[in-house]
Amino acid sequence: MDNVAVIVLVVGGIAYAAYAIPVIFQFLAYCERVAAASGRTKENASLINQDDGGLNTFQCEQFCMLRSGEFMNFGDSALINLGAIVARKLKVSFWGAVLLILSAAAADICAK
Repeated sequence: MDNVAVIVLVVGGIAYAAYAIPVIFQFLAYCERVAAASGRTKENASLINQDDGGLNTFQCEQFCMLRSGEFMNFGDSALINLGAIVARKLKVSFWGAVLLILSAAAADICAK
């Protein structure tokens, strides 16, 4: 890799981490609120059935609901509003990761 690609990757990675890490904490806080509202706090706190990313079954379920838009079925308008915000931030985080990879690849190709 050329120096330009490394610089793009490092700067982009720092910017991405500065955005994505707070989004992860917002997602986990959202899961806690949904668990409290639905009476599933024990399931949310469970360390059993964690996937490779560290999410348990309840958190994976909430992540899929946010990605698909199923969170709109909640009766609580505060949870719907919070879900919309977190879903939007998760989508931006996903596309930011894609953009980071593509920009590093483009910088590497252009440097050759």
